[in-house]
Amino acid sequence: MIYCLKNSLSTDSLLDSMERTECAICSSAALKHLYTLEKFPYTFLPVTDSITDDTYVTLPIYSCGRCGCVQLKDLVDPTVLYEIPHNTTQETPMWKEHHVQFTEFVCAAADSRQILEIGGGSGVLSKRILSKKPHIKYTIMDLCDSNPPLENVEFIHGNCETSDISNQTTVILSHVFEHLYNPNTFIYNMKKNNITNIIISIPNMVAFIDKKTMPIIHQEHTYFCGKDDIEYMFSKMGYACKRTYSYKDHSLFFHFAYTAIAPYDIPSTIQRAADIYQIYEYNKTHISNIALTTPFYIVPAGLYGQLIYYFLKEEAKQHMIGFLDNDPSKIGKRLYGTPHSIFKMDRVANCPAITVIIFNAPYTAEIIQQLNSYNPDIRYIRV
Repeated sequence: MIYCLKNSLSTDSLLDSMERTECAICSSAALKHLYTLEKFPYTFLPVTDSITDDTYVTLPIYSCGRCGCVQLKDLVDPTVLYEIPHNTTQETPMWKEHHVQFTEFVCAAADSRQILEIGGGSGVLSKRILSKKPHIKYTIMDLCDSNPPLENVEFIHGNCETSDISNQTTVILSHVFEHLYNPNTFIYNMKKNNITNIIISIPNMVAFIDKKTMPIIHQEHTYFCGKDDIEYMFSKMGYACKRTYSYKDHSLFFHFAYTAIAPYDIPSTIQRAADIYQIYEYNKTHISNIALTTPFYIVPAGLYGQLIYYFLKEEAKQHMIGFLDNDPSKIGKRLYGTPHSIFKMDRVANCPAITVIIFNAPYTAEIIQQLNSYNPDIRYIRV
């Protein structure tokens, strides 16, 4: 997902966070503290300014006493969080395949003559869908207030949780739903506007727990949502799940259609909160125990790279060279909350005795394969 906002960053706006007063999934007010990241960078953007300008916040994580959903309570102002484009998702093999698979999923489900995509300013999906269905009237809605130069695509500036989109019938979201601050409000707005079909792709968060990957709850993914959570929320507004598809252990696709069904029972995921707490503790211990006395890089340059850096001991940090990433928009910039620059992956070529710390995710294997093509002698530490 890419949001683009032009408001300038300021310390005052960074600290003016919004508070979530009820569970993002079941709307219960029974939120209880689970874990806290102290002095954590407020964002993981690539930046060009001085590290002395960085702002750090306390990031408390809560769980719902009713359904077990793990979530943030204090939310960063989205006009600050999405000020500049980041997290471009078309540069790696797995993401490219994701976009191909999700395009096929959308085209099989969407038989209408119009599609509204939420947060698709990169154009990666619109181009693929229009190549298969050129007759469709394609519109993109984003928080961005400028029109991206996409051929045969209309652009509207708005908030999908509140905007009037009554002239639409099919809405799609690719890795956007988990970014919504009020997902129930969004679904209600779809129902109010008589949206017939909603097609979404979300990260497979449950797979991240199974792999003990660092939790996906952060400033942008502010609540945990699994398959049962998603289907429960949509059922509350009368939407039935017509089809699902699991893309590897990377993403889950859903096609919801309004059929006025009765709400499902609230999913119970109380154990999930304990599992996520243990993953935080495991990663804190595991990463802080990494002893490095030779040069190393961290990959990727985003939230997960930032978390690795956050948990490393100061003695190890002294030997760090920088971050590696495939996103060209990040190269040459500094990762917020760290003093280190972001380099292209081929930076490791011809580097003797080099170490790379890499996080354990669905696309870790393809990143290692890419790095090995530049330097087969890399030592990897997977966390």
